[in-house]
Amino acid sequence: MWEVVLIVVGWMFVVLFLAAVYQMVFHPLKTLGAAVEAFEDASNQVATTYQARVDAGLDSSR
Repeated sequence: MWEVVLIVVGWMFVVLFLAAVYQMVFHPLKTLGAAVEAFEDASNQVATTYQARVDAGLDSSR
C-alpha cells in the first residue's frame, strides 16, 4: 500500500515539475511578471514593517 502512495506522490512531483517547465518555456513573461510582483510585494512589506518600527521608536540603528 505504501508503495502505491509513494509512486503517486512521485508522479505528482514529476507532473508539477513539467508544468513549471511548460510555464517557463511557453509563458516566460507571465512567469517573470509573477516573480517580479512577488519580489515587489515582499520589498513593500519589509519597507512597511521597517517604517512602522521606526515610527514606533523600536528601531535601534538610528
